[in-house]
Amino acid sequence: MLYYQYEYQYKGAPITDDRKCRGDLQDDILKRSIQINRKAGNKAQFYISDINNVSLTMCSAVETQYSTERLVLADSFLLDLGLKGNRNDSTEITIVQFLRLLSSADHNSFIADEDEVKRELGLDAFGDYRNTELEESLIERTFSKKQAAAQCRNLLCGTSILPELERIFAAESPQEFYGHPVHYVIMSDDIEVRNAIRELLLGSLIQAKRLQSLRVCFLSPQKDHFGRQRLDLGAVEAMYNLQYGGTVMIQSASSSSGETFSPAAIKQLSVLMRAHRRSVLTIIELNKSDSTSLKQWEKSIPDIPFVCLEEETVVRKTASAYLKRKAKAEGISDNESLLGHLPQEKKGFLLTELNQTYEEWYGDRLRTVIYPQYQENPAPRPKTDVSLPSSALAELDNMIGLSEVKETIHKMIDCHAAEMMFEQHGIRRSQPAMHMIFSGSPGTAKTTVARLVARIMKENDLLSVGDLVEAGRADLVDRYIGGTAPRVRNLFKRAKGSVLFIDEAYSLMDYRNGLYGDEAISTIVQEMENERHDTAVIFAGYAIKMDDFLESNPGLRSRIAFHVSFADYSVEELIAILNLISTQEGMRIEASALPTIQRIIAEAMYDPAFGNGRFVRNVFEQARMNQARRLMSCENEERSERFLRTMIADDFILSTGHPKKQMLHPIGFRL
Repeated sequence: MLYYQYEYQYKGAPITDDRKCRGDLQDDILKRSIQINRKAGNKAQFYISDINNVSLTMCSAVETQYSTERLVLADSFLLDLGLKGNRNDSTEITIVQFLRLLSSADHNSFIADEDEVKRELGLDAFGDYRNTELEESLIERTFSKKQAAAQCRNLLCGTSILPELERIFAAESPQEFYGHPVHYVIMSDDIEVRNAIRELLLGSLIQAKRLQSLRVCFLSPQKDHFGRQRLDLGAVEAMYNLQYGGTVMIQSASSSSGETFSPAAIKQLSVLMRAHRRSVLTIIELNKSDSTSLKQWEKSIPDIPFVCLEEETVVRKTASAYLKRKAKAEGISDNESLLGHLPQEKKGFLLTELNQTYEEWYGDRLRTVIYPQYQENPAPRPKTDVSLPSSALAELDNMIGLSEVKETIHKMIDCHAAEMMFEQHGIRRSQPAMHMIFSGSPGTAKTTVARLVARIMKENDLLSVGDLVEAGRADLVDRYIGGTAPRVRNLFKRAKGSVLFIDEAYSLMDYRNGLYGDEAISTIVQEMENERHDTAVIFAGYAIKMDDFLESNPGLRSRIAFHVSFADYSVEELIAILNLISTQEGMRIEASALPTIQRIIAEAMYDPAFGNGRFVRNVFEQARMNQARRLMSCENEERSERFLRTMIADDFILSTGHPKKQMLHPIGFRL
């Protein structure tokens, strides 16, 4: 269903202020509107919103397939009402705007019951959703192929977007809508860049007749009053039903709280996306650094083709040209000092970084050139107690345990710093590779540390981007002959400037020579050498199996620079992790519960499949369920805030109260 507003210059009989005459006009419009709309059926429904001696405003809800007939239908509706006017304007509007016009029609007595009309149009529950925030807008700008290409170059996104623009504007594309061949993911850490890419994409699609509606509905993750993420599936399903021919934007990146959709929410959304994939375009917005969410989406909708549009890393020459164009667009010709703001040691730049560099330079220019009286900064800002975000290395150092891991990462940073010193003194040496092996039991924080390592490398200029791209056998090995090597190369291309994290790397071993897993390993070894200066590969898994993996290819072991061993946590460290989890969840564990917890952990550690940190997380979750049951059996007067936040020893009596028997199976992970 599409919604429109029409503006007419009124040419009919004069409308007087006489109450009876006005009442007769209202009754006539009301009765005739009901008859005409009933005759039109589901094709279109029209309503007079307001009328005076100068102008007439009308709105309509039109089935998508009849949208091209709307102007003829609107003029015909007016004539059937016995009203005369010249049409000045007709525009598509949002549902919210349509409902406002409908309210005006009800206020002016041109419809009998606003709520009844809403029910007939399926809009009676629109906006009345719990825990789900939906916003609407309209596509405001269209792009021709030439304009789109120029805008793409301005955004420094040519590699990912230009090929898609070629497909959108392909000459062989039909000139009417049949459905959506692909959907989209937009990735950037800068909200302005995401908005610009979205505007370019939607403006191109509407120009190429790949969309039937200008309406875009935005969905963002929300939390309820208890801080838990909630998704009103009924609201989202209603949104998809109402967006036929339009677009749904799933904004996992732009939430003001920084909240992203949980794996459960992603799974629920994927069901609705799949059901409406032909008629509704879905665009997912993610932070470029959020590779975890991207992987969750890919797993949830493997059967739906997505095109990923993202900002790319550009060389210094391109970055300099972009900054000069930006300054020139603002009428600034003396911009040589601008280029001096680019860090000299960096080789690659993102658009996000360039925009930030420009704003910093312009701020300096305001204080030194345009308003030189502020050059000495006569009005210093008041001191505040706002702490700066900690570095990734500081976060690693603050993690519980992992002493050997921390030592190895510090050695890696020192190694890079030493190479910089050699270079500054004119001593040229080959740059060492940055590839690593992470070996250890499940739940020892290998993935968490890998994510921190990516940030550490970015902060220390070892990598230009610093994302973590996670991959497993399914991401690397193709089902068909000749497909594995290109798949591996594409993954390395996506991970350029970042860390490629391959979990359970030994799953690539086929134990028979010449199979696709062997081809994947050989291609990985080749790409590790080709991209050694701006891509780090981390292989992760069990220690014994990782030794077998290193022997699977002659060139693999020699390309690994750092072997990082993740030891199992001690009982004391696991208790510290449990206390940290409870603090993060706003809870506290009573001291009397510690002996029970210590016994549970010590007994569970004998299990060969003991899950370390994951095990402790499961202990906390089961204890929280026990606490909930205990709280529900207490009298109301006992439920103080401190009482609610405190977990006691009884909460950690798991299942039947025999921790040893129960812990080894329901609690913990088996891989």
